Amino acid sequence: MTLSYLSAEHHQRRRNTLQNSLLKEGLETFLVFNPTNIFYLTGFAFIPTERPLCAILHKGQLSFFVPQLEVEHVKHQVGRLENVFSYFDYPSDEIHPMVRLANILEKEVKINPRQFASEAAGSSPYWGYLGPKLEEIMKNSVKVLPNIVTDMRIIKEEEEIHLLRASSYFAARAHRQLQELTKVGRNEIEVSIEASRIQGNAVIIGERLPSSRLDDVPCNGRISRTGRGTLCLSTRNESGSGFQERRCLGHWGHGQCLWLLFRTGTNNVHSEPDIQAEGVFQSDA
Repeated sequence: MTLSYLSAEHHQRRRNTLQNSLLKEGLETFLVFNPTNIFYLTGFAFIPTERPLCAILHKGQLSFFVPQLEVEHVKHQVGRLENVFSYFDYPSDEIHPMVRLANILEKEVKINPRQFASEAAGSSPYWGYLGPKLEEIMKNSVKVLPNIVTDMRIIKEEEEIHLLRASSYFAARAHRQLQELTKVGRNEIEVSIEASRIQGNAVIIGERLPSSRLDDVPCNGRISRTGRGTLCLSTRNESGSGFQERRCLGHWGHGQCLWLLFRTGTNNVHSEPDIQAEGVFQSDA
């Protein structure tokens, strides 16, 4: 599996699961304020600071309530949206954003107060934010379900586990590179810049490689990289005791080697570009 992000269809399946749980509670509208939960359900990543922002799930449709600065961001990152409601900014708006949100829910979304819930009583009081609770504005009690999305996140899907493995792989390599690059007389900024450059190349190189260079990589073999950057591939012989059919895959940078070794499932490759790097792998990819 080659995967670097979760698709819009994957997030839609998560929202469908949430919608089914809401229907069992007799609910048709739900607000999500937590940035991590919003990212989990929609793929929209943001830092709210003191600005109120929420996702609105209503009868299976997804809308957002955001400051104007985030309108294009949410449209670009999410795609499938019923509406994007916005306010200028906080605290410069004459009307408080939560009052504006309550008006939108009532007049534009047209919620049924008896079938309405939220994961929080209102926007979180971070970075100096001050504002009323939803029920204070809407003049109705609001059912709060703080754990309904968090409980979904406990169970990891296959695609999510794959991304966790990939993230852990590169995190481990980054820490190993930091150790290898640390020398007497070098400061932490020099070391971190060089390690970030190597690690960054390894992460992004998958978008640059033609797939034809990977299609015929076998399941069992050894990858070696010479000091000049030429990558060679050797397959195991039939007895499994050695390698044969050494062939050249062309000139690959060090970051490219790291990415290919991750793709094929090995952890053994040196980070120094001037020595031979070898990785023995066995992969079901």
